[in-house]
Amino acid sequence: MARKLSEQISISVRSARMKRALHDYAELNSTSVSNLIMDSWTKLLNDANQTIYVKRDYSNLDTASHGQQRRLSLTVSPDLLETVDKRIEDLKKDFKTLDRTTFSQEAIRRFIEPLLIEKGILDKSVFKDRATAVKNIEALRAAAGLKKREFYDRYVINEHLGSESLSYSQYAFIVRTSNGNVSKLVHSISKQIGIQEDIFWHSELFKEYLDFYAEQF
Repeated sequence: MARKLSEQISISVRSARMKRALHDYAELNSTSVSNLIMDSWTKLLNDANQTIYVKRDYSNLDTASHGQQRRLSLTVSPDLLETVDKRIEDLKKDFKTLDRTTFSQEAIRRFIEPLLIEKGILDKSVFKDRATAVKNIEALRAAAGLKKREFYDRYVINEHLGSESLSYSQYAFIVRTSNGNVSKLVHSISKQIGIQEDIFWHSELFKEYLDFYAEQF
């Protein structure tokens, strides 16, 4: 029996905004969303960093939109899909809930979303993992050579926010647990230092810019 040349699958990007952006980017580059996803799969398969950062409960979801508006129907290579499925099974030892959707979201977050933002198709990330943002904030503090209280006094307190400003106890809680209003903390720091808020939510983008911003301290 001849092997199929293509296979139809369905995944969710859990964001109607991301789905629209993928279609717009594919049209702009005279390709298909399926090809974009397969290319991002290949890059993730070959990436030395196999950590899956995307969480099922990441914030900024288009929760008001219907589920079907967030699903993609893809035509993919059976060989590549088989390789992806094998990698998912291997990674399940550490990421129990991993499936094709989450694997694809991680690939989109790393290799497609930065391009969408660069081209102005997306204005900001749809993937906002609090732990990633807090880790980047702490890396920034370390680069500045400041203790937590010093960093708070210099870069977190924002007189223009008034009562909306975070207290030190709130800041310390966020840094310690990655819970609480991380978005407000990111907003305050970005205003004080002049770093785009979106960069804090991306490990790869933040690493690229950290050396540049560290020179300002």
